[in-house]
Amino acid sequence: MKTLLICLILLSFPTLATQEKNQCPPFNGLELLSKHKLVMLGEWHGTQEIPKIFGDLVCHTLSSISPATTSKKGSGKIAVMLEIQQELQPSLDLYMIDKISQQKFLSHPVWSPKWQDGRFSMAMLALIDRLKSLRQQYPGQLDVWLIDALRTNQRGASKDTVMAENAVSHKVGDYQKSLFLVGNYHNKINLKQGSSLAIKLKQFKPFTLTVKAQVGSYWACKGPSAQSCKANHFDRNEVAKTEGVFIYEDKQQYHGEYQFNRFTFSPPANGLTK
Repeated sequence: MKTLLICLILLSFPTLATQEKNQCPPFNGLELLSKHKLVMLGEWHGTQEIPKIFGDLVCHTLSSISPATTSKKGSGKIAVMLEIQQELQPSLDLYMIDKISQQKFLSHPVWSPKWQDGRFSMAMLALIDRLKSLRQQYPGQLDVWLIDALRTNQRGASKDTVMAENAVSHKVGDYQKSLFLVGNYHNKINLKQGSSLAIKLKQFKPFTLTVKAQVGSYWACKGPSAQSCKANHFDRNEVAKTEGVFIYEDKQQYHGEYQFNRFTFSPPANGLTK
């Protein structure tokens, strides 16, 4: 009887491990995104909530992919593409495999611009740490690419052109799923003037979401000086909506939105060490 009990306990270990591995926070509307190969979440830079929900989306996407498909070309792997300058990529790659410390990673000049627009926040660092953990949890199934233009863009090409070229250079079309986190302008599917990242990648049929909240705060720059970068507060005086994904019938600029209850600003991460 005792031997049978021990066997049953041992047999339960793989099941418990699988449950723990596949456990991701709730994501309202996930099924609406699951059929799309390329999803672009537009964001307000400098919030806690948007990088967090994007990490949840990555978690669910990874847990839905069977490791058995990794042997097939173009399947079994997902790509995450972030609007952070590509010159940080070598440091990111080392940080992801614990070859450099977080302090060394944060010492890169990309993390310390005088004009802090919200992209180099504590929440973004937390997202990168979460992606690092997910890469370790799902070995060989997640690539993380930084696709923004270099800080000194001497080519004169638009930011969206450079980001599109970088995404293509990373073979975005070969991944089973590609998830982008970029500013709200860059994932617009219709513009009267100019061209967005989403438009430049239209051959990959991106599905784009904007983000909304009724009340809260975010970190952003309201002017050209460093002093203009700070927490900004807003209140639309509207009734809070259910949090989750909503699809638009009239797809003028986006295919839909992710509705948040509120936003909370996230300050710059530079100077933060572990």
